[in-house]
Amino acid sequence: MHRRFGVEHTLAGMDLLLHRIGWSVQVPSRKATERDETKTATWKGEQARHKKRAADLGARLCFEDEAGQGLRPPTGRTWGRRGHTPVVRVTAAGTKRVSMAALICTKPGHRPRLIYRIHLDRGPAKGRRKGFTETDYAHLLDAAHQQLGGPIVVVWDNLNTHVSRAMRQLVDARSSTNFRHTLPSSSRSRASGHT
Repeated sequence: MHRRFGVEHTLAGMDLLLHRIGWSVQVPSRKATERDETKTATWKGEQARHKKRAADLGARLCFEDEAGQGLRPPTGRTWGRRGHTPVVRVTAAGTKRVSMAALICTKPGHRPRLIYRIHLDRGPAKGRRKGFTETDYAHLLDAAHQQLGGPIVVVWDNLNTHVSRAMRQLVDARSSTNFRHTLPSSSRSRASGHT
């Protein structure tokens, strides 16, 4: 402030001045740099087609997503005597990661349904994935068919497991009325066809 305008203010004084001219402290919103607004708008238009297809089939429209969380406690800052670093005791055994995949399924005139599966990863093992495999996702779709008692139209993101050849084969083998549509990448920007 002093370098730019030749005036010195305390932080409290700057806060007061900025409030007087209509400024406030704000957390900026985030927007993916990869986001393509035209492709996103196109996908939104295609979404109506997916809803119509689901209605024509008497199917539920299901949105799928997944999340994972490492179970090792985070290390943060804490107070300790100078020269004596605090130690947090953690076990090296047991689960190291938990993942969840879920479908939220809607159909006009019916209550929305949440169908999910949990995957526990118990640590490193050669050739084993930490998260869900194509077979795990296929079991989730099977559970949705069984619990909902009818066809589903699935919308999910472009996760490599979702768009793999193995996943496509597993979905194709299950039912001709089980469609898969991918969200545009990074909001995601590309709509894909159905299988």
